[in-house]
Amino acid sequence: MKRLLTLTACLVVLGLPARAASPALEVFDAMSRTLGAHYAGTSPVNRDELIQRYRGRLEELCSSRKDACSAEVAYPLIDLALIELGDPHTFLLRPSEVAHDDELYRGEFTWSLGWQLARVPELAGWVVTDLAEGGAAARAGIRRGDLVLERDLSPEARDALENGALPNQQPIPLTVQVARGGTARELTLRPRRARGPLMPSLRFVGSAAVLRIPTFSGSLDIAQNVHDLVRRAQLAGKTALIIDLRDNPGGLDVQCSSATTALIGRFSRTERARRLTLEAHLEAGQYLKARHPRTPGGARVGHLTYAIGRPALWTGPLAVLVNAQSASCSEFLATEVQRAQRGPVVGERTAGLANSLAGVYDLPGGAALQVTERLLSRSDGTTYPQTVWPDLEIADDLAELARSGRDVALERALEAVRK
Repeated sequence: MKRLLTLTACLVVLGLPARAASPALEVFDAMSRTLGAHYAGTSPVNRDELIQRYRGRLEELCSSRKDACSAEVAYPLIDLALIELGDPHTFLLRPSEVAHDDELYRGEFTWSLGWQLARVPELAGWVVTDLAEGGAAARAGIRRGDLVLERDLSPEARDALENGALPNQQPIPLTVQVARGGTARELTLRPRRARGPLMPSLRFVGSAAVLRIPTFSGSLDIAQNVHDLVRRAQLAGKTALIIDLRDNPGGLDVQCSSATTALIGRFSRTERARRLTLEAHLEAGQYLKARHPRTPGGARVGHLTYAIGRPALWTGPLAVLVNAQSASCSEFLATEVQRAQRGPVVGERTAGLANSLAGVYDLPGGAALQVTERLLSRSDGTTYPQTVWPDLEIADDLAELARSGRDVALERALEAVRK
């Protein structure tokens, strides 16, 4: 790559026209520079060789095209290169994904069906795992555990189910077959305008409260919501609390870390980036970050990153529910509860991103690169586990949920907090 840059510079100096990089090469090179400047993960792959090899493939691909070789040509090769890097915290975000995230954080209204689904091949359909209160699916009478069947789907409905989004974000009514207890019925879902992601929700099961957190992404109010719902459970006189993090892909560290203080009060950690080490201290919803080590005088030079307005603290029996799709900072919350011995983690082994933080950097053309930029260790110097291993292991059996309505993993968590 140095030879290519030097040659281009010489052409400019000599007054010869340097051929402009195509959009595809421009976005690939920006990805390469961003990865080189910020990646702090533990992948053993030789990144220089990896980048050179895939850039060569992109050059060959672009040379055979008569057009300008758009950025979209580079995206599949960038995907393959980052998959080969072997760090699931580092990946490309397409322009449409970046735009959708921006809409969420700006609080803009988008068309939504108000549900989350999980594909279950053995049932030839998708199981409903989450519902937005007042959303299109909930208003149509759909419940968690209902099965959306594959049969008789229009192309628009299949696209919406497979990709988790409405085609081109248009308010097109979707007709689907929904089964419950072995009986199927046809429903037409009419998208509704919604703002932000699925937010935390609370429901009561006997003397216990179940606090569901679908994501830590898409809103700056998630941690505050968690604290508010913990307080609501306390005011309702509930004696046990289940935190349901199944299918939670993670999100903003400041949100999940501040939410964690509603369960364990306070904790500290060290974050090591390429050129900087930070100390983070969290207590009662306040998130303080400071450079490390301390200044020569012993003072901690830091700033308040985030603060909860009305912090709560749960002190009763507690369990955290996870599955194989619980990732990133949702794993972080689970491992902090586990380490503090506040209660058991119940469910499946998690995705394996619990020991690092990622940043998102813009690329040309509206795409972005999420890159592992900090590794986490505890205040005593021990590293965070990469994966959360449940104290009580049980499969998140969506097929059983669809067939009988029984949430066996939740039942196990409720047993654990009632002992």
